[in-house]
Amino acid sequence: MEEAHSRNLEEGGGMESRAQAAQAADKLREEAEENVRRAPEAPMEAARAKHCKEAMKEEGVRKGLETVQQLAAEEDNRRAMIPDHEEEASVPHKNTAEERREARRRAREKLSKFPGLASVARIATITSTPDSHFPDVVDISLQIRHTCSGIISSTEASLRFSSPASLLGKLNEIRGTCYTFVQHPELVAALQSYIDMEYDFGLIYAYLRPGWHQDPVAGLRNLAARTQDYAERRAAALDRTTNSFVNPNIPPRRIWDLYSNRVVPFSAATSHFLGAVSHSWMEPSRRQNIQTAINSFEWPVPIPNDITLERVRVEILNLGLQYAWLDVLCLRQEGAPEKEATRREEWLVDVPTIGSVYTPSNIVIHYYSGLGRPFRIENLDHERHWINRAWTLQEVTENSIIAGVTPSSPVPDRVAVDEEGSIKNPNERRFYEKLSDLKLITGSHNFDCIYPILTAMRPRSASSELDKIAGLAYRISASVLPPYIVGQSPEHAWDSLVKVINPDRRGDLLFMFPEPGKQQYRWCPSWQQIKDAERLPSIPGLVLCEAVEFDVETGCFSHKGFRFDGCHLQVESEPGNRGYRNGVVQLPTTHLDTVGLTVIARHAQPIPTGTYTLICSDTFETWVVGRPVGSGLIEKVSVLRTPANLAQKYRQSFKAHVKQVSLYT
Repeated sequence: MEEAHSRNLEEGGGMESRAQAAQAADKLREEAEENVRRAPEAPMEAARAKHCKEAMKEEGVRKGLETVQQLAAEEDNRRAMIPDHEEEASVPHKNTAEERREARRRAREKLSKFPGLASVARIATITSTPDSHFPDVVDISLQIRHTCSGIISSTEASLRFSSPASLLGKLNEIRGTCYTFVQHPELVAALQSYIDMEYDFGLIYAYLRPGWHQDPVAGLRNLAARTQDYAERRAAALDRTTNSFVNPNIPPRRIWDLYSNRVVPFSAATSHFLGAVSHSWMEPSRRQNIQTAINSFEWPVPIPNDITLERVRVEILNLGLQYAWLDVLCLRQEGAPEKEATRREEWLVDVPTIGSVYTPSNIVIHYYSGLGRPFRIENLDHERHWINRAWTLQEVTENSIIAGVTPSSPVPDRVAVDEEGSIKNPNERRFYEKLSDLKLITGSHNFDCIYPILTAMRPRSASSELDKIAGLAYRISASVLPPYIVGQSPEHAWDSLVKVINPDRRGDLLFMFPEPGKQQYRWCPSWQQIKDAERLPSIPGLVLCEAVEFDVETGCFSHKGFRFDGCHLQVESEPGNRGYRNGVVQLPTTHLDTVGLTVIARHAQPIPTGTYTLICSDTFETWVVGRPVGSGLIEKVSVLRTPANLAQKYRQSFKAHVKQVSLYT
């Protein structure tokens, strides 16, 4: 340990008198050894007494080194807070050697203010072993090695300790601290509890490292508080009376701590260096299920045949993250039959809230060619390609990083372009055009209408239609979310989603879809109708703000708008060459000088001539055609449009008309 401190001081530079500093350290060490000889051993067992003696020696060395650092200081080190030196050192190969030495020197000066700190955390390098059978994967340079402070190898993560003293020694070694049980007696019971639970060192380190440097005991208290708070939030997230989530933005259940290489509860993570991994699963013949200590062997982890999780870990670390959400590790997968009930229970909450980890504030690492695999465009029409998968629709974000990059990968700054700036390779051009379209469709401006998102989801591939519906929730701005029920029918899942989405998005379904519903509700389309429609409605430039409210107690849907009962409607049966059908509405009473209202139908849904109730939007551009069916309910028949120039005229004529509430079946 003394040699390590001496090496750190030499790198920091600025020492005026090494001889003077060494004498000071020797003197304090001798005093510490004398104190150890005088220390009574009766109150504690022999093993603990030995450890405390060694710790007191280290305390003497620490004081000597503090004196050395004060003599060597070149600038005032009084700062308000300790910087995150780990984060400063976790970006490898970016600065020059001189800059890295200077950064470590500044970190040491600031760390000297805090009791128990000997130096910066240990700097280590982890490497992944390439597989010669898969030469393409070997070309991913970011998957080879990573160097930073505070990281542990997979071998270290698997270590097990039999005593708190040996465990504390390992923690001190890695974190660059010299805490003792004399300083923090509470640590004895805390560390023993982890040992009793048979946690390996990786798990223990993951729990302790976030709060270790400033005060390990305070860190434990903070961890307990976060754990309690998180448990209460998750317990309150699902409202069993409405069968929906009152807070869809709860964090995920688990997170992958890349420094410890263990999956832990999200409450154990405090770093801002957190992100998510987006990838598409390979077909079954090209993937394997592995058992790993990373997730404590809780379930088999499905990964491509030609990658290892260690290579993925190294690459994500090199891309700047300390914590990552990866579905195969953090979302319970199918495994042992006795754990199937646990998976179904967890998925009620965990699957609907996946979208929260792909928010714009988080970095998203994209593996477009499969987890850990080299980035190539490949077959864009394959159902397993990332660009075609249902779940990846909610994983599109501007704050993204392409992973799996090799020297030949077609990343944006490498693709060849022509004089007009278009990508020359047609397959590469098609990929980036599709990716750009997805970003436009899922952009915030498209939350003004439900149909662009539905249009994007319809052709995408998924293991089940249930996955498509679950993947829509975050993209259509649902304020609350329905649970994910394994085995539920798509129509029931769609009905549950419709009940919780934004009321204005329900208005899109009422006023724009031309057919009445064919399942439980007539006012909105079924999921099968959404799938089977030749094309979904689109009115460029029109933003409907027609809220359809849902009453949880009565189960009724209602809309407040301009309503006209007893209207005679006649619509042409054939569109002719115009592409739409003209129609005329005769109102029972009218303030217009014209005989009737002109409407058009831009769809093929039949509307027989007859008497109807018409409800129009606030702009008078869209109309719902319906029939009263008793008990104040309206049954939807179809929808109509009014030309924009006439809509403005009608709006002025009917501005005194009182809006009414209509209930829909």
